[in-house]
Amino acid sequence: MTRNELIAAVALDFIKGYLDQEPDGSMRFCMLGLEASLVRSIAEAVLADSDASSDAAVRVPNLFDPEATLPPEARSDQSITHWRHCRLPEGIRAVLFAASHEELQRNDKSVEKVTKIETDTLRARYDAWVDQVGLTSVYLDGPKREHLLTALQSANNTHAARTIETFADFVLSIAEGIITKGLPLQKAIDNALPSLKLPRYSGYFDRIPEKKRNSTKEWDKIFKGLHSKVRPLLVQETEKGEPIPREQLRTNLNDISERLDESERQAIETFLEADLRIDDWSDAQKGLVDLDWRSVSDLFEGITKTSSTPLGEETVKFFDDEFDDLLEEEERELLSSDFPKDPSDDLQDFFETHREHLARDKKLSGKWERYVYRNPQTYHDFLVGLLDTLDSLRRRVSDDDLTEKKLSIRIPNAREKSFWRAKNPKVARYFAFRYRGLQAILGDKVELDFGKLMEFYFPQTDDDLAKTTSGSKEARSIKFEAVLDPNGVKAKLIFHWEMPIDAIATAMPDDLLNVANEEEQHALLPTADIARQSVSAKGSIQRIALNDVNTIRDVTNTNDGKLVAPNKQSGDRSEAFLTKLTELSSLLGTEATRIIGEKFEAFRIAYSEAIRNWVAAEGPGISSTAFSQQAIEYDGLLVALVKQASNDLAREKLWQEILRFGVANVGAGSPAAIVTPWHPLRLAEIHIKARQAATLIHDVLEAEEDDIFRADLLFSQVQFELLANYYPEVCIGFDRDQPILLSAADTSYDYTLAEPPLRRNRQDGDDALDIEPGVAAKAFGKVGEQYLKLLPHERSNFSVVLYNAESKALPSALASELSSKVEQENQLQCDLLLTHSEPKRIRRIYEQQNVTVNEESGSVMASEAARNFLSRLRVGFLDAAKIPEDENDRAADLVALQDVVARNAQLVWKRAPGDRHPELITHVPARWSRRRPIGLADTATSVYLACPMQPQPGQNYLNLIHGFLKGDNAPPGNVIPAREVNFRDGDIGNVFTQTHKIGEWVVNFDELVDRRLLSNNGVRVIRHIRDRQVDRNIVVSTTSKPKLLRVLLKERLDRLDPAITSNDQSVIDQLIDQANTLSGQVVMRAARYGHYANELLGIVLSMEEIRNRLGDSNLPIGWYFLDDFASWFGQREEQIADIMAIAPRIVDGLPVLKVAISEAKFVSSRGYRTQAKKSAKQLEETVARLGRAIDPNHKRIDRDIWLNRIGDFMIEGMEPFDSALMNGWDLHKWSDEVRQDKMPIQLAGFSHVFVHDNDEYVDSGDATPLKGMPHCVQQVFDKAKVTGAFRSFANNDSRPEEQSQSEGSTWTDALVSTGVASKTQEQTTNTETNTSSVSQTQSPESESIERGAKQEPTTPAEPLTSAPAPTGSNTTSQHDHEIEEANSEVPKELLNMWPSRQLAEWVNNGAASEEDDEDTKAWLDNTVKALQRALRGYEMTAELIGARLTPNAALVRFRGSDDLTVPKVEKKRQELLTSHAVDVITVLAAPMVIIIMVKRPHRAILRLQDLWRRRQLPSTAPESNTSLLLGAKEADGEILYLNVGNEFGGHQPHGPHTLIAGETGSGKGVLVQSLLLDICATNSPEKARIRMIDPKAGIDFPWLRNMPHLDGDLITEQDEAIQALEELVAEMERRNRLLAEAGVTKLDNYNRKVSSSEQLPRIWLFHDELADWMMINEYRDAVDLNASRLGVKARAAGINLVLITQRPDKDALPMQLRANLTNRLVLKVADKKNSMLVLDEPGAERLLGRGHLAAKLSGEGRVILAQVPFASEDDIAELADIIRRAWL
Repeated sequence: MTRNELIAAVALDFIKGYLDQEPDGSMRFCMLGLEASLVRSIAEAVLADSDASSDAAVRVPNLFDPEATLPPEARSDQSITHWRHCRLPEGIRAVLFAASHEELQRNDKSVEKVTKIETDTLRARYDAWVDQVGLTSVYLDGPKREHLLTALQSANNTHAARTIETFADFVLSIAEGIITKGLPLQKAIDNALPSLKLPRYSGYFDRIPEKKRNSTKEWDKIFKGLHSKVRPLLVQETEKGEPIPREQLRTNLNDISERLDESERQAIETFLEADLRIDDWSDAQKGLVDLDWRSVSDLFEGITKTSSTPLGEETVKFFDDEFDDLLEEEERELLSSDFPKDPSDDLQDFFETHREHLARDKKLSGKWERYVYRNPQTYHDFLVGLLDTLDSLRRRVSDDDLTEKKLSIRIPNAREKSFWRAKNPKVARYFAFRYRGLQAILGDKVELDFGKLMEFYFPQTDDDLAKTTSGSKEARSIKFEAVLDPNGVKAKLIFHWEMPIDAIATAMPDDLLNVANEEEQHALLPTADIARQSVSAKGSIQRIALNDVNTIRDVTNTNDGKLVAPNKQSGDRSEAFLTKLTELSSLLGTEATRIIGEKFEAFRIAYSEAIRNWVAAEGPGISSTAFSQQAIEYDGLLVALVKQASNDLAREKLWQEILRFGVANVGAGSPAAIVTPWHPLRLAEIHIKARQAATLIHDVLEAEEDDIFRADLLFSQVQFELLANYYPEVCIGFDRDQPILLSAADTSYDYTLAEPPLRRNRQDGDDALDIEPGVAAKAFGKVGEQYLKLLPHERSNFSVVLYNAESKALPSALASELSSKVEQENQLQCDLLLTHSEPKRIRRIYEQQNVTVNEESGSVMASEAARNFLSRLRVGFLDAAKIPEDENDRAADLVALQDVVARNAQLVWKRAPGDRHPELITHVPARWSRRRPIGLADTATSVYLACPMQPQPGQNYLNLIHGFLKGDNAPPGNVIPAREVNFRDGDIGNVFTQTHKIGEWVVNFDELVDRRLLSNNGVRVIRHIRDRQVDRNIVVSTTSKPKLLRVLLKERLDRLDPAITSNDQSVIDQLIDQANTLSGQVVMRAARYGHYANELLGIVLSMEEIRNRLGDSNLPIGWYFLDDFASWFGQREEQIADIMAIAPRIVDGLPVLKVAISEAKFVSSRGYRTQAKKSAKQLEETVARLGRAIDPNHKRIDRDIWLNRIGDFMIEGMEPFDSALMNGWDLHKWSDEVRQDKMPIQLAGFSHVFVHDNDEYVDSGDATPLKGMPHCVQQVFDKAKVTGAFRSFANNDSRPEEQSQSEGSTWTDALVSTGVASKTQEQTTNTETNTSSVSQTQSPESESIERGAKQEPTTPAEPLTSAPAPTGSNTTSQHDHEIEEANSEVPKELLNMWPSRQLAEWVNNGAASEEDDEDTKAWLDNTVKALQRALRGYEMTAELIGARLTPNAALVRFRGSDDLTVPKVEKKRQELLTSHAVDVITVLAAPMVIIIMVKRPHRAILRLQDLWRRRQLPSTAPESNTSLLLGAKEADGEILYLNVGNEFGGHQPHGPHTLIAGETGSGKGVLVQSLLLDICATNSPEKARIRMIDPKAGIDFPWLRNMPHLDGDLITEQDEAIQALEELVAEMERRNRLLAEAGVTKLDNYNRKVSSSEQLPRIWLFHDELADWMMINEYRDAVDLNASRLGVKARAAGINLVLITQRPDKDALPMQLRANLTNRLVLKVADKKNSMLVLDEPGAERLLGRGHLAAKLSGEGRVILAQVPFASEDDIAELADIIRRAWL
């Protein structure tokens, strides 16, 4: 159909529709504004239609038909006025005519009275367009038709189709896509865009959610976006009409050319060369829009971004506008030049000189201040601000410029009362108390000048300053000026300390004064009971917020935040404790009472001293050592309680008092508590942190420039540490008066909010979140950037689903994050959808968001800028019930989950992983990973709630809590509480199942989602980033398969050497698996972009090189893809080296940690030197970061940080190993020793350059050291070496000779952190190994002491195959003897079936029925329940009919229904395995039944003897039998027979010839031997003859030579085999003549007709290992010819072929030969391709091996799964001998 024909058809439909509406009246149709050719086409269409032409006359002016193509009667030059008023001929009800524009202007009044046919009229008839183009219901169902109509309406309304001709082309192109190309509707519309002069596939219409495709708004948005953003690009202009530099386009083309094909490159080149005009449409543009926009859109990457005006240029403009000639010429030159990253002296002077002038423009002044002062930062911890500022100052000033390494910190104007009047007194007073005594700790290198702060605010606030109540930023913050070298260079920076005026901590000064109780002998030992203010002033539910006193009712029942009530019982528990101790003295005994009393008194004295030193006028403040001393005395009290008072009553009376001290319990609602600064352990922490910060400040000031160079990682880590909790991290709380464990959820100004560690849904309507929602939102945003980088075509319709978000703040935080990205990127359109697996929660989330939006009217969503992109950021809700089942129709790009898995955790207590207790004053808990290492067998992941390495007071505190909560059930020993998730939990499985249905990528921001555990459970991880700052894992996973990657890798390997993959393509899977062990990102990038496949190959080869250089590959190695750990190194992704390997080793009897870092390039010989330089540079930068820190020749201030980081690397990335292999140390011990700097660390770097072609010469000599870094080497591998490396990899060749040589040379030059292991270390090794070997060698399972909930049983690990070991003769005899006693009498029917009594007895000793043990029955029951639960969770009906066991599987039968189908279940196979531990083998359909086969954890052994006992034989046996036993059917357990003669055993007669195929280990040999034994046992030698062709010289069939059925010897030579085939053909011809003469059609009838001496035996020809000889042309031709002849005519003659092959490829099995082998007995094959070849369908690649059979038998119509029986060599030899003797 042409364009005009389609338009004419629509016009005809329009005319006929009007005629039908007015059956009695007359009508005038006037074609207006149409092209002449179109007028003629419409006229011709009306004339050709019998109905229309009988009712309407056609009268077209000659102007529109100059060639007179229309009939004469259809032409007329009468005017519009004439046709309007004339009388129509008899029988004619309408006239169709046309008018020109001139006539239209002359007769506009007349036109009003006629029915106009115009382009706008026709274009709006959307139904007609769809009908006339042929898109009937055959191609579009109802909903899809509605979608198309909406799309056409949108294309019309948005003027995407500017003319009716364009619109028609668009419709025609859509129809072609659907009808001819078979495209789905959305893609067909996208494919049709070139007809609208827009690039193909630039609309991304398939990203419109299904439920929104009826909305024109969705389509309008895309069409308008295409018009405004994409159409200008086609004339090489930006959205704003600015020309795009062609040089930039050419640069972009060079960047993407590698992934373009030649035609795409040529089209783009033509486009770039063309002279483009806005009003013209050239062939160059046509060529570009015909390309796939998804491939070429990167050509325009970055061109739409406009750079902001430089600060200098903006300043010049400001001065020119505001002042007359104020700037000097030199200043203009200074401002016109490029500004350096750090402001120069001249720029700083300019700012100081013109500060007043700039103040007129606050925005500009702010920019200058941020530039000069590096954007003064605001901190909530003064020490953090001080350290960060000192870091900046040290980086700005060189050692040569410093005259004195001193630092001064002052509060400007702090001596003036007017300054303090602007400050809120609560904030200033807190600061005065909190940092009192800091000067004494900092020493004389740091001078603090806080003016009259102490005078005005300590201990009470000056009356004149107490009136200020402002909460403005100025009132709640204090500005500090930090000056380095105050008497010299005076390098200056400003920072701010800030505190919310409503923070609970503002009450700390008064509470501390009350606790000090200075008028009495001792300080108070207070606890507190407070209440939550659960409803805000606006009436909404709220959580306790430490920075908002309005969320609690304090001890005075007000909202002042006070947590000490000196006049209440809770205000001091000292006397209560002593009274209870006295009451229990009779129970405890005198000595125990005395010890506890003394320890309590010692603690009370030390504690009183510490508190009073803090707040007393003459006290030293936080510098007092009494702070740490009281913690030691507290520890003594804890130990005394455990040892002397360990009974229920003492725990209730005494332990509870001590554990509640310093903790404010929150009553009512969800359990919670607040740990206060006067808690004994928190008191120690305040002093310890100040001491540690002071030490670092001193070190930074004193350090040489080289020792502080690029130590930014240290400062970021220390900031994190100072803000983290040290002690305590947990405390006790109460839930309905029952004590429970609480853990830190939030900390602010030394107060900690503790809540239940299990993140369940709170009563107050919000979940505990340990982190700011914005942090999670940023993490999700970064993953989104990476997603769009890999899939740039998704930008125009990017969608994020927030799954099961329980925090009302997280959705708005994520919306803000996404909106900022939308603002920055014009092409980005984004949907943010909220969903929840519990529909009831959706409503609560919706209500929360309404409240949040109202509360945050000033947020980014309501800002001025937001209105510009509101249409490109859409926020909505996704109905969880409407999640698509089809994985190809996912609703979103990303699914984001914050702590969703953690909410399913259980509370457990783990044994402390080590027995060392560090010093309280030096220990930094935040430097220890909270993760517990995971082994391959683990199904659970744990995260400690407290640091796993505790000083003695901290550990005893945890032990006391454990004992208090568990009572006598608490086993002795050191314990750490932990959150734990077991991935066998169905809820967690459902999370992963459902989220992977929703989105392409699933992003978990969760401490308990662990990469190794996901991998262990079959979930493919793309990305795993450990965010140390928030103690979270960012884990990205997908279920999309990288199908293209295997092809890409094979292509590259074949270019090197086709032999690498020709024999076994599993090497490709090995490469992918190896890369996955490093990082899923490597695989994902390679799957998305072809050139990243080179990266994958290079990385795998580099890993192999490192493995060889680390020595024994059986010893532990941790692998790290450094892109995933870039933040740990303080570097950016893709600018860091590729790989790090950490390997604990024993060298000369002493422990050594080997660290190898490598950067790999897999490149062409052209330009390989450039790539080698890049590789070396990346390696140098990464190794230098670590090398500087551990180099013993330097005194780096970040050494300790790096040692701890390496220790954490080991915990995070290594599997637990057997301590017996490694010096008696387990993984924790190795990590601890590294942190303590007690063992040498050897660091070596490798730059590996792998060259994959030999187009140019490659210098591939030995490894050469990098300049200045002898511990780093570069080695170039030419094509020959690369090919050899891949061959070795494919053959699993570890190259031991190369290992030993390279290992020694590699580590000789390594950088070593210490000279040699010290004597102290050796002693430590000897002593600690002996004392801790027991605790450190425990299995992971033994670690769990207590669990909050019952632990799931662990399914035993399944072996890869379940082949039974060959049974020895003694065992067999014993087994037979035992059965013989039970079956001493042989049934008569068996004696009649078999040729001898001895054989009948052997058969009788088999089991007559299947028996399953109780464990197996229990497994079946559990599996059925799990499967039912899972299917229901997937919204499938799971009506159980029954279930039974087969040797390999459980067969579970469900009643079939619309929502339970084979495809639906098949799609869920991966989720069923990973989430429910249900390993589905296959899914079968039967009438009204769905059968799901689930793999058994341990396959049952099906014995040949047992199956022969249960089998049937025809009445002609044992003389003759053509029904051979194959095995037991999976579907029903019945026997499966191969019927080459007549029907038998419920099966049809099958074909005469059989193919047996299967790889090594599949059970092929056992099947062949079973068939041979069956023939010999059930056929007399006179009735069956066997010929065996065996290229392996009969080694598998030694018993066959002795059988009377064998014709001649085994055939082991090709010539003999060809001769045997030819003889069979001749015999076939002879027999067919005999049958013809006897007048019969088959051998059985012939034998019945002739005498016994003339009867003919059935001939069986077996050909083993067919493929070995079929590679020889002469032999293949002979087999093909003779077997083809036998295949056609041998059935009647009684000749049967059985061909056996291990390698079922097309060369071994030509098509004609396969066609004649109509019975296919297929065991496990290597891949899907082989399955298709021999079975004509996929599936055989998924068989289990060891006799698991797929039988496709002629006449059966479907594949039958079965299990071949097993018999050991001894069994076969014994049976063969019995059979042989039976016939003799």
